[in-house]
Amino acid sequence: MASAEAIASAIRKSELNTEDIEMIYEALKFKQRAIARMMVRTLKPGDRVRVGNIRPKYMAGATGTVVAGRETKVEVLLDEGQYTGRFGRKLIIPCASLMVI
Repeated sequence: MASAEAIASAIRKSELNTEDIEMIYEALKFKQRAIARMMVRTLKPGDRVRVGNIRPKYMAGATGTVVAGRETKVEVLLDEGQYTGRFGRKLIIPCASLMVI
């Protein structure tokens, strides 16, 4: 098995063809979903979370409480006073965008 550094280097040097890159992309998506599902199972209603890398960017840093988990996303009720623009206080956020606080 090639190391992650070797794979990244081959991609940067354009040494891989489109099929190879698509295969790597699909494997990464699969792994991301598996990690997100595992995180949903660890988050429980009432857990406190902070929103991290998300769009729109003004929502980054908002804090709230987990209401419910879905397959790879979590329903979060943001704290009072958090600016949410047009979204309201209850959001469905990808697990990859959350940090437990």
